[in-house]
Formats: sequence, C-alpha cells, structure tokens
Amino acid sequence: MKLKKLIVLIAIVSLLTALALVKSNVTKKQLVQEEIAASRPFTLTEDLAEGFIRKITIYRGDDEKNKIILLKDNTDNWRIENKFNVKARKENVENLLKDLSGLKGELRAESKSVFGDFNLEDAQGIHIILEAQDAKTLAHIIVSADKPDYNSSFLRLKDSEKIILTPKDIPGRLNIYNKESKLDNNYFTDFKLLSFDPKKIEKIATARKGKNLFTLVKKKEPDNKYIWDFEPAVKKAETDPGKIDNFLQNASNIFAQDALDPSITDYGFGEDNFSLALETDEKKTLAIEVGNYLEKEKAYYVKIAPENQVFKVPEHAIQNIKKDKNYFLKEKTPSRK
Repeated sequence: MKLKKLIVLIAIVSLLTALALVKSNVTKKQLVQEEIAASRPFTLTEDLAEGFIRKITIYRGDDEKNKIILLKDNTDNWRIENKFNVKARKENVENLLKDLSGLKGELRAESKSVFGDFNLEDAQGIHIILEAQDAKTLAHIIVSADKPDYNSSFLRLKDSEKIILTPKDIPGRLNIYNKESKLDNNYFTDFKLLSFDPKKIEKIATARKGKNLFTLVKKKEPDNKYIWDFEPAVKKAETDPGKIDNFLQNASNIFAQDALDPSITDYGFGEDNFSLALETDEKKTLAIEVGNYLEKEKAYYVKIAPENQVFKVPEHAIQNIKKDKNYFLKEKTPSRK
C-alpha cells in the first residue's frame, strides 16, 4: 500500500514538473516573440503619399492659437495661410514631409499612463496634422520636443497609445531644439523677393512716379549672339554686359526682413519712389515697387508683383538696384594724344 502511494505521489510530482516546464517554455517563447516584435521597426505612416498632402497644420499642444498653416496652391507652391499667404520655403516643407512619409521606429511603450514621461501628452507635444485636398485628415502626429539625442525623436499618432522612437529629428525640421522653443512661421517663410534665372531676363525697366527712367532690352545679333541696348538707344554709348549681369544678380538676391499685411494702404507705394520690372524670355513680368523709407530700421517697404506681397527690405538691398542709366555704360577709354 505504501509503495502504491509512493508511485502515485511520484507520478503527480512528475506531472507537475512537466507542466511547469511546459509553462516555462511557453513563457520564454512569448518573451522571445515580444522581444522580436519590439525590435522590429514599427511603421506609423506607411501609406502616406506626399503628393496628396495639400495642407499642413502645426501647433504646440499648450499653444493652439499660435499655429503654422501651410497650404499648397494651384501651382504646387507652398504658402503660409496665416502669414498673409506668403510663399513658403520649398526645401523646409519638403524636408519635413520627406521625414514624415513612411515614419518608422522602435516601439518604446504602449500605455497612455506614460505619455507624460515622454512629453507626449496632448498638451505637451507638437501636433502636425496632414490633410488631403478634400480636408480629409491623412495623419495627426504628435511629436515630443524632448529628444533622446540630436537625431531622433519620440512620437505617436493622435488616437494611438503606441510611443515610437524614430531616427528622425522631427522637432529640428520645425526649428524646435528644446522644450522651451516656440514655433515661428518665419522659419518656413521664403524671404527671397524674386526668384529667376538672370540669363533668362530679356528686358529691364525702371520708373519713378510712373515715369520711365530707362529701359534695357536684350537683342539678338545676326551672329546669334545677344547684346543689351537701351530703348531708345543712347548715341555714342555702349552698354557694359558685366554691369548688367551684376545688376541682375543683385536683383535675384534680395531678401526681406519680414512679410507684412498687403491690405494696409499707407506703405507709400505709387508716390515718389522707385520701381523695377523684369521681363523673362517667357514674357513673364516680375516687379518690385519701393515704398516709404524707415529711418530707424534702415529699411524700405517693398511690394512684389504679380503676388502682391509686401515686405520690409534692408536699405542696402534696394540701393543695389537703384541705378541710373550711366551706371550701365562702358567707361570711355581716354584718347591718346
């Protein structure tokens, strides 16, 4: 009888030991699977196509009134809707979208309770909302301004508890480098007044009070070479192509200090001030109209066409294009006696 009980006891212990081993193996397998899943790149925006994005709204969670709203116009140029629809810097927008498309990273947490630890609460994070043409939200991404290192960032989707560490500096793409940094739409503003290839300009005209000061026209010679000449021509005078090239380079590199409200009427346009018009080989006219001078700031109000945008421009940039007719003439070589 004792032997029988002993055999039963041994059988029970063996069974329990076997069950414990099976459970241990299952647990280990689950842990291995979880580790593999955690190490595998997690994709947030797998099907996000840059070409379909027509609007980008950016704001800090605790400062929703201070937004950057970027809109793509009918010519596929990005503009800042809440900064007088001024043109945005193409490379800054495209670099941001490139990083946001196909966002991948490591899954670091999956619980609402730790959002605050990563500075990813709704009120803490930087919100980036991407919309399509029909105002359909393609993605609402929340990014932490608290970066683990210089070239990575924590983020999550608005309706997800998954926190991802991505090898992208998304805050840097927004000019945010610490938790105290504020969003500034000037970072996305294109302050270059005129964008053109100087070689494609075929006509230069300047005026004051609506009266023409001079007009320079590029003319094709019989040998297929081009020369610049005044219209009407200046007798016994020859234009200096080097000076014209320098003038056009200066005109193509005018940068403003700030963009202003074009609906205001007291900028002094149309008064006793200077204007410049450039015509391209495609008969497109680019124009600058100079308004009042700001003595304290050493700057001018300037309006560009055809965009009808108004800027504040440093004095030296305007002086570089305020040239009279004599500037463009070749210097006469003194005659030998």
